[in-house]
Amino acid sequence: MEYKCYKCKTCGHIYNEFIGDPIFNIPPRTKFSDLPNNWFCSTCGDSRDLFDEYECSQVEDIVDDSIHHSTMHTVIVGAGIAGWSLAERLRSHDPNMTITIITLDDGDYYYKPSISESISQRKTKTDLVLAYGHDRASILNVNLYSKTEVLGINRTSKQLITSSGKYSYEKLVLSVGASPIKIFPKNIQPYIFFLNNLDQYEALANNLLNNYKSILVVGAGLVGCEISDDLSRAGHKIWLHDISPRILSKIASEEVSSFIQNKFSKAGVKFILNCSILSIEKNKNSFLVNFSSGKKITYDIIISVVGLKPNIHLALNTEIATGSGIKVDDYMMTSDPNIWAIGDCIEHSGETAFFIDNIMHQVEIAANTICGKFDKKYKNPDSVITMKAKTCSLEMKTKGIKNHDYKKEILSHDNDYYHINYFIKNKPIGFYKCTAKTITPNAQSSNIHQEDFQC
Repeated sequence: MEYKCYKCKTCGHIYNEFIGDPIFNIPPRTKFSDLPNNWFCSTCGDSRDLFDEYECSQVEDIVDDSIHHSTMHTVIVGAGIAGWSLAERLRSHDPNMTITIITLDDGDYYYKPSISESISQRKTKTDLVLAYGHDRASILNVNLYSKTEVLGINRTSKQLITSSGKYSYEKLVLSVGASPIKIFPKNIQPYIFFLNNLDQYEALANNLLNNYKSILVVGAGLVGCEISDDLSRAGHKIWLHDISPRILSKIASEEVSSFIQNKFSKAGVKFILNCSILSIEKNKNSFLVNFSSGKKITYDIIISVVGLKPNIHLALNTEIATGSGIKVDDYMMTSDPNIWAIGDCIEHSGETAFFIDNIMHQVEIAANTICGKFDKKYKNPDSVITMKAKTCSLEMKTKGIKNHDYKKEILSHDNDYYHINYFIKNKPIGFYKCTAKTITPNAQSSNIHQEDFQC
C-alpha cells in the first residue's frame, strides 16, 4: 500500500501516514483521510484543513522496519518545539527507546511564533499552551525533568551534571535554543520586554490589560513587524524603530518593504528609521528615548526584537565545536559522535536559521541518525517564509534569487496585493507575495498616527 505525507502550511510539521501520530494515539499506517475531524497539528495547533499533500521522497524519509529498535537512552536538553518534536519522532521510530527531556522551564508545550499575534486576541499564557509538559510526557512515554538546569557535560562518563543531580545518557541532543540579542545597558534590560518565552508574554499581556499604551518596538524584522501590527490592532500607539532606512531590510526587496510599510502606516503604525538609540532614561512609569537624530520621545513600554543569538555556552564549556552556533554536520551530529544538536542553537555549513521549517527538517534527520539510519542528509531548506501580520501579510521564497541573473514579473491589483515572481530561463526560482487587508485605524491611535517619519 502506498503511504503519503502531509505538511502543515503554518509550521512545516509532517504527518506521515506510515508513522501515524503518537501524540493523538493515531496508529501507524493511518490514512490522512481517516484522521478524526477534530485532529490538529501537534506542533502549532492548526486544523487539518491547513495540511497539503507532500512529496516524502524528496525531503522526508518514510520510516521503515529496517530502523533498529533498541533500549538505548537518549537525553534531550530543552523542551521547545525542537526538543518535543524530536521526542515525538523518536518515539514513532522506536517504541522501546528510553527518552528523557531535561529543561530549565516547566516543559509546557506552546508554539512560539504565536506570541507575536496574540495580544490583539487577548490571549493569556494558558491560552497559548497547547499541552502541559507532564501530559505530553505521559502520552509519549518520556521522562520529563522540569525546572532543572544543566550545568555541564562529562563527555567521558556520558553524564549530565544538573541542578538536581547527575543523569547518564547514551545519546545526547542539545536543543537549547537561542536568546535575544540585548543592545541596551544592563540597568535598563530588566524593564525591556524581549518576548522570547511565555513568561515574558504574560508579563506584557498583563501590563496592557486595562490601558492603551505608547509602545516602542525596536527591530523591524519579521517578528518586529508582526508584533507592531498586532499591538496596533489592539489599540495601542506603536512606533517601530530600526537602524536601517526601511523595514524588513535584511530579507525583503525595497519595493516589498515600501508596500508593507505604507499599509502599516495607514493602519496607524509610526516608523523611526535610519537612526540609532543613543540613550534611554527610565522614569517612574515611562522611558525617555534619545535618538541619534536629536529626537526625544517618551514611551510607556519598550519591546526589543532585534534578533537572536544561539545558546552555545554549554557546548563551549564542554569543548564541543562552536561558531556562531553549535556546529553540526549533515546528520545533525556535533564534534562529539554521541552528541547531536538541533533547533535555534545550531550552525550548519556556516549558517544559522531561526525558522520552524528548518527545525522540522533537523528533527527528522536527527531522529533517523540517532536510530542508526544515515541515508538522508540535512540541507537548509528553500522554504516559504511567512509574516503573519493581519494588516499586510507576506509570503516569500528567496533562497534561489541571490546571485543570479533573473527576470522578474510584478503583479498588483488596486493596491490590495503586490506580488513579485522571479525566473531564470522561464523557470520560477522565488517570489514575494504581499496581501493587504482594508484596515480602519484604531480609534485610540488614529489621532496621532497621521503620518510616518524618519530620523
